[in-house]
Amino acid sequence: AYNVVSGSVATRDYNYRDALTPQDSAESIFSKEGITTGETYHYAEPFLTAGDADSPETGAYFARLRHERILNAQYRVSGHSSSPHLAPGQVLETDGTLPDAVKDGIVITTVRTSGSRKSSFTMTFEGIPYSETVCWRPALLNR
Repeated sequence: AYNVVSGSVATRDYNYRDALTPQDSAESIFSKEGITTGETYHYAEPFLTAGDADSPETGAYFARLRHERILNAQYRVSGHSSSPHLAPGQVLETDGTLPDAVKDGIVITTVRTSGSRKSSFTMTFEGIPYSETVCWRPALLNR
């Protein structure tokens, strides 16, 4: 399934200890497919400095995490298998008969298994296309 998602994420916060320092950050991860648009804005993320995307606990870092989470919703892949060896976090490499979006493989995010005496073992899985630039990020838990 394909979805149009946000092209970038902007974050802003206020640090009362350093009130005159701007706390604005924006992050965008390149998407070669070109089906991203707009900007998502978040206020009051838990950071104290704007920083850059590689420095942990900074505004740009949290913006990158949010954007990766949004890009994870861009493509969803599902399938089924009889192999009991598939597990979340593994990269399933395909034989080339699938769309170009998954030519580099599928990162398995969810598995469900079933089987009984009457029916054989079946595993259904969900995943996202493998990418060197976008990591899989699980949904945030409610506070």
